[in-house]
Amino acid sequence: MESWKLIKDFPLYQVSNYGRIRSFWTGEWVILNGSLANNGYVQQTLKHIKSTVKHVHRLVLEAFVGLRPDGLQCNHKDGNKTNNVLSNLEWVTQSENAIHSYANGLQSKVMGEQHSQAKWKDGEIWLLKKMLFFNTNKHVISKTFKMSIRNINKIAHGDRWSHIVYEPN
Repeated sequence: MESWKLIKDFPLYQVSNYGRIRSFWTGEWVILNGSLANNGYVQQTLKHIKSTVKHVHRLVLEAFVGLRPDGLQCNHKDGNKTNNVLSNLEWVTQSENAIHSYANGLQSKVMGEQHSQAKWKDGEIWLLKKMLFFNTNKHVISKTFKMSIRNINKIAHGDRWSHIVYEPN
């Protein structure tokens, strides 16, 4: 059964456990049609003093479960960003959300030169790691690969390109 709750800070709006929003602006309750944001989530513009755009999934959780605890984010259990039914939503950590996303094929872990933003080839990173192994000066490596020392340090510590391994014979 659908139930409605007022949206905090927006007294003329309600959200339902089915993920629907309604407004009382006209003197009667009217169901609103949200819009799809560029990131795939359903959003709704709410007005009170000024207009604010809110994600519907967050409105549902905050109304029926409580305000977002620090460090948590909303997860759609079925992976469908447009399914804002309360039973499909939960507060989780960023790590839990990422694990859920990869486990359900919602994201793929594209690494190395296959990544759309890769600036270097796998072979170049292998050579860079070989140079690090032989204690080549990082300023020399930086000039050779046109790469910041910061990025070189991230590679050296395994924070980036960790799938490329240099193993001496």
